[in-house]
Amino acid sequence: MNAIKLQLVIESETLKIPELKNFIGKKVELTLTEKNDPKSNDTEKYKKLKSLRGRISFDKKVLKGLRENSIL
Repeated sequence: MNAIKLQLVIESETLKIPELKNFIGKKVELTLTEKNDPKSNDTEKYKKLKSLRGRISFDKKVLKGLRENSIL
């Protein structure tokens, strides 16, 4: 099964999507989902975390070890 994911701003009722070329003549399902403004969403999403800035300290050696161990 082939799939494509596009993120774009709809500017008219007519869409020109060259990536659909491989789907011509095939049955497909098309779903459009409206996305919120990512900046406003992130602001609320991280508000509590940002309030902790400067109040939490991390052991840099431990963080370095975690990063090294997480590399695939």
